[in-house]
Amino acid sequence: MAFRLPGRAAIDSLASTLGSSSVGIILSNRQYEIGHYTWREATIIATCFSTVSVPFSLVVAEILDLDSIFLSYYASAVVIIIILALVLSRIPPLTSFEDTFIDGEDKRPPRAEEGGLIQRALSAALERAKTGPGPTRYATLGIRDLSNLRFNIVPSVLAFATVAMVLVEHTSLFEWLARPFVPLMQLANMENPALTAKAIVAGFADPFFPPLIGKGIESEVTRCVIAIMSVVQLIFLTETGVVLMKTKLRIRFWHLPVIFLLRTILAFPLAVLAAHLIV
Repeated sequence: MAFRLPGRAAIDSLASTLGSSSVGIILSNRQYEIGHYTWREATIIATCFSTVSVPFSLVVAEILDLDSIFLSYYASAVVIIIILALVLSRIPPLTSFEDTFIDGEDKRPPRAEEGGLIQRALSAALERAKTGPGPTRYATLGIRDLSNLRFNIVPSVLAFATVAMVLVEHTSLFEWLARPFVPLMQLANMENPALTAKAIVAGFADPFFPPLIGKGIESEVTRCVIAIMSVVQLIFLTETGVVLMKTKLRIRFWHLPVIFLLRTILAFPLAVLAAHLIV
């Protein structure tokens, strides 16, 4: 209720955490297509809870030499993601998405009202087992999604990733984009404010870029901030951005930088506070 989302949204978030952010977005889009989510619900889930996976977060920690505080840094990132979801689900642009179903009909299964939580959950699971698609149907849907991912999404991801790498490594574009954030880095007493700002802004291209850019910074607090930010920003062009625009959620390209900036601005002071507490 805190996020104004159905309980089944937890499954989407778990799929992202254990698999990848793309898996979470595809699952949210599927739930929207079959009438289990409204447009607003699916968009909030896809943009606020499609987190990078735990293995990726561990790789970020290894690149930035933060292995010893991995649990603390990851727990801090999860808390910040929850706080951001509470805020962003109540402000534009996410509030501009209508709370309507794809074909105007609510197809969610009826909710059991009798018994305790465990009993109701068990009843719902058994009912789903009775009415759900059989193995053949599940296999067909899985092959369809896999084919769509491989032939429709992966080429776009590779194209964006190649262009982004060239821009980050061989141009000063992200240095220019990061300049407005340099005073904020100085205010937060980050080491090498210009490089830190570039690392954080480069997260819009790909979450691998922040740790790669910031790995040479000596301050452990600054590296911890970069690590947390790379996990909580969620919106990046080389994966989630491409996948979101190819779903039926009708997310436009301009939504991506707006949501990214909101997440970055809101998350940064929280990441700084967390870094000072755990380092």
